[in-house]
Amino acid sequence: MRTTSTRRLGAAAAALGAALLVSLAFGAGAANASTTTSTLTPDQVAALQAKMDTYGVPAAQQDGLIAKIEAGQPLDADTGAAPVSTSTVTIGYENETVERYADGSFAATSTPVDLDQAKTIAASQSAGHIVPLASGNATGCSYSYGAGVAVYDNCLVKRSTVALTMWFRVNYHVASSSTEIEALGSWDMYATGAACQETSFKITHKQATTSPATARLTGNCTVVGNLGTSTPYLEFRVTSGGSESWTSNF
Repeated sequence: MRTTSTRRLGAAAAALGAALLVSLAFGAGAANASTTTSTLTPDQVAALQAKMDTYGVPAAQQDGLIAKIEAGQPLDADTGAAPVSTSTVTIGYENETVERYADGSFAATSTPVDLDQAKTIAASQSAGHIVPLASGNATGCSYSYGAGVAVYDNCLVKRSTVALTMWFRVNYHVASSSTEIEALGSWDMYATGAACQETSFKITHKQATTSPATARLTGNCTVVGNLGTSTPYLEFRVTSGGSESWTSNF
């Protein structure tokens, strides 16, 4: 099995977060932000617009979201509101799901495909169909299957909202005898409105049994404007049968 050494990118991410001091809370902290106001600088507005452009938020809704942020109001994606639309795109061996909310905010998540889907994609490859690499992934999430063992290498687990992005890469295998997370690769986290640092990045449960194998990235983000602190996390899960899922608190 191949492994990938962890590359520490957290210092650069923390520097980016500190440079974009926006009065914005996320996760649990956002719900308590209604009385805090702040005026954004042109650079801060540009940074927010750039991220919203990436996820196709219309200009009119961008203005409304920025007004909410300046007023210290939580965005719909942070309140537990139901999304107005959900779409999933499969790129290579990864699925990206984007949930969109009434005010224009969003939550986008990328995870590896399930075992049955991976086998279908691999069959298409062997039949001569081209399967593209995952977006933003220089090497791509690779998959191979032989002797009853499915191997996933360098696969992306990512969660992104207007406020925060966290991601990491994972290697794991699925077999009838054992399903294990083998190693973790590179990672990053960066926030618009907070200075963040990584506090933990590890395999929290290596082998799937009656409970899934899990890996988790956790950070600590101090939000300006007396809005408190947050400890966002992103967790990847794979069951003994090869079903993948994720959980987070933002």
